[in-house]
Amino acid sequence: MALPITHYLYLALALFCVGLGGALLRRSLVVVLLGIQLMLGAIALLFAAYARFYVDPAGQIAALLVVLVGLIELAVAVAIVVRAVHAEQREGEGTGLSLIHDWHHHHVPGGVAWLSEGEGEGEGEGDDGGDDPGAAT
Repeated sequence: MALPITHYLYLALALFCVGLGGALLRRSLVVVLLGIQLMLGAIALLFAAYARFYVDPAGQIAALLVVLVGLIELAVAVAIVVRAVHAEQREGEGTGLSLIHDWHHHHVPGGVAWLSEGEGEGEGEGDDGGDDPGAAT
């Protein structure tokens, strides 16, 4: 006896929500990429479920393409990790692996910092030259 398609839909929805939560709420680059992988897996599951339900091989082909996109994303993640480890070994300052551990606060060469709202480190505070136009509304 085959499972109804709603079981696959609920499982894909749960996987997608967990992946979305991991991609949006975590700071680690590895966890963000794992969340994206979960979302891609949920999409592939939806394509495969509909391919089985409608007896159409186009859904399986689309699922295969989604899995291939996920593999390409995994290759990019491995390249980022390898580059960060090489930078860590070369410089020895701890700057390479900080990209992996806390990518929101990584300082880019040239003095530009990626910071979340309200988390200033003293640089650039008070020199904006006036009021914030978005703050008045």
